[in-house]
Amino acid sequence: MTDKSPQHNSITPPKAAVAQLGDPLPGVAVQVFAKQLGDSPTDASLAEAIALTCEKVGHLMHLIDEDEAFGDELDEWLGLEKELCQRSLEVLARDGIAAGKSPGLMRAIAPFMERNGYVDACGWWVPRGERPESIDDLCPQCGAPLEGFVEGSSMGQRCPNCNWAIVRTYAPPIVEDEQKYTIVVAPGGTPTREALKAVSRIAMCNYIAAKRLIEDAPAAIFAGRATEVLARKNGLEEAGVPIEVQPSFPYDKDGKLMGEVKLNGLLLESFPELTDKFEEYTSWQDGMETGCFLTYEDLLLPLARRALDNHDEAFLTRLGIFVEQLMTSGDGHAINVATVGLIEGLKAYGNQLVRSYLGPVSLEEFDTMVY
Repeated sequence: MTDKSPQHNSITPPKAAVAQLGDPLPGVAVQVFAKQLGDSPTDASLAEAIALTCEKVGHLMHLIDEDEAFGDELDEWLGLEKELCQRSLEVLARDGIAAGKSPGLMRAIAPFMERNGYVDACGWWVPRGERPESIDDLCPQCGAPLEGFVEGSSMGQRCPNCNWAIVRTYAPPIVEDEQKYTIVVAPGGTPTREALKAVSRIAMCNYIAAKRLIEDAPAAIFAGRATEVLARKNGLEEAGVPIEVQPSFPYDKDGKLMGEVKLNGLLLESFPELTDKFEEYTSWQDGMETGCFLTYEDLLLPLARRALDNHDEAFLTRLGIFVEQLMTSGDGHAINVATVGLIEGLKAYGNQLVRSYLGPVSLEEFDTMVY
């Protein structure tokens, strides 16, 4: 439990405060905290101050949720939080390190906090190694086990005990695919009643014209984005109309990328130590069909960052080979996953050691990426 003894002005946090079990700075006024930090703190002191301030803000927000009158105090700590985060961004700029990808200050300051020994723990910063890894699966508010969920365009974890939740937007790859695809009626079709109905509806023509399109194939009958093409493609195939989609359509009849199973399998083959976490992570999603942008970014990337911190040469060598394999596969989806799910995250982390382990194609992408 957090120390609830008489009020004091020390900015040293009780050890238990890292788990947000109570007020991390009981009795400390924001002005006192800022004055003790000073105008020219070391990077380590600034990172500690940011961690404490974020936790203090979270604590006060929770009190307001319980209808307690802490609004003015919260505004003061929010102002300090913003000021300290801005200082950390100035440090990154001074050292030539890119800030984390927005939205949100938490992501923007991540490179600064992580290089000073802190990890993001669902909204506040925790000293690396201070808590067991499994704490990420416990509610930071009451300590109960969290439950994963995917609902429509949202996914995340929630606490069944106190209703605490962390939610993020989840958009299936097909929704974000802006490629224009063309449906082409292929030769060899028969103008059955069902085929004529399907072609007529999609090409917006009468049955006579639809019959001609089938008999004179190949003939393009529709062009649009992946989400528009999917239902039309399924309807034509159910009606027995032979078709092709140009360029190659990477989605199955349910709109899922057909390469997810293959890429997730490659992930586990290359990094078998992820097997248990992968099974747990995907058990409340789509198993081996879970989107690779999620599995690569949420499971492999944290291991990569830890390896960079620990100078784990063996792991980083495997990682470099793996990323280069994806980047030179000729598979557009694999290349996109490697670029967005891995290289972009490594670039944002700001540890240049990774350059020594990337292959030539991966390294070129890493060096030319504007982040």
